[in-house]
Amino acid sequence: MQKGGLYILIMMENLLKKIEYLRIKMSEIANEKGLTHRESIAVSQELDRLLNLYEYEKMKDSERIKLE
Repeated sequence: MQKGGLYILIMMENLLKKIEYLRIKMSEIANEKGLTHRESIAVSQELDRLLNLYEYEKMKDSERIKLE
């Protein structure tokens, strides 16, 4: 595995950990305050952003592998 590949792997693992943390946090906030509470919405938006970033990086890595 190349040096860049290891960096990407670590970054992806960290993203997944953050995503899982936010899923749990969003669930807890939604249960306590409701889905439409501003805090629920803020966490949901951050979760969406991280999920989009994860998918983008996964697609980019997939393309990089095809070129090797």
